[in-house]
Amino acid sequence: MFNLPDEEFPARVTCLFASNADHILPVAGLADVAEYTARKIIQLVTELKS
Repeated sequence: MFNLPDEEFPARVTCLFASNADHILPVAGLADVAEYTARKIIQLVTELKS
């Protein structure tokens, strides 16, 4: 889920995973994927707005 930035809040990304995602990847791996994905989405949107 992605929320565009506005005057009061910065851009925000929430990554949702299937309830069994920890059976496919370790939780640390899922956290890394979520963090990288969120940062990249925010970076891309920030570049588009500039």
